Amino acid sequence: MGLFDNLFGPSIYDRVAPYFTEGNYPMHERILACVRDIAPTLEIGRQTDKFYEAVQNFVPVVGNDNEMISLFHASMFTFSPVSVMQRGLNARWEVIIISEVLAKENKQRLFGKYKSKGPNGYQMWLSLSDDGKPLSTIVESPDWERVL
Repeated sequence: MGLFDNLFGPSIYDRVAPYFTEGNYPMHERILACVRDIAPTLEIGRQTDKFYEAVQNFVPVVGNDNEMISLFHASMFTFSPVSVMQRGLNARWEVIIISEVLAKENKQRLFGKYKSKGPNGYQMWLSLSDDGKPLSTIVESPDWERVL
C-alpha cells in the first residue's frame, strides 16, 4: 500500500473484518486467506502489530485451544517453512520452524492438517509447497494421515 492508502485508506481492522464476518468458510481457511492477501501489503512495525491485534480479535480461543492462533502466527513466517504441532491430546499448540526443507516455494502459505495414528495424540498443521506437497518428510510415515 502507498502512503496515501496508509493515511486515508481503510484501517487494518476494516481490511481484516471481511475475512471473518463474510462467507461460511472454516476458520483455518479464513486465517490463511487473510494472511496471504493482507500481510504482504503491511509495513513492518506498527502496521504488523495492528494486524496481529485485529486478527486475534476475530479468532475464537476457547480454554487452552490455541490451535488457530498458533496457525495464524505460523502463517506469518515467510522465510522458513513451519509447522504447528500439538504433542499430546491436552497439550498446547506450538509453532515449530522446519529445518528440513523439501521445496522452497510457499508463497501461497498453504498448510495441511495431519494426525498421528498412534496413541500419542499428536496433530500438526504442516507447511505445503505451492503445489500442495508437504515441506517435510515426517508425514510420509504410515503413522501419519492427512485430515484437512
